[in-house]
Amino acid sequence: MDFDYDTLDHLRRHHPAWRLLRSDHAALIASFLYRAFIAPNERVLAQSDLAEALEDAVDLGFLRRMKAAAGAAAPGAQTTFEIRRILKAFVDAE
Repeated sequence: MDFDYDTLDHLRRHHPAWRLLRSDHAALIASFLYRAFIAPNERVLAQSDLAEALEDAVDLGFLRRMKAAAGAAAPGAQTTFEIRRILKAFVDAE
């Protein structure tokens, strides 16, 4: 793969990992992924297990606590849906 401007610009606009990083919710998603993979030292996680961990995080208010800690309002249903959609696209692409 060439790392010229056109290739990187195409990746920035279309690759799920780049879209994840460009998301308004990148900090929340990165902290969730840290909790799912890095903290427990997991490098491979089934999609169903990751989805369950995300559901648990939402159910336990993880996203609300993280957003509140950042000094912003708690995310609503639309934000939670958007985070799930971004993570699903990221996982499905792998």
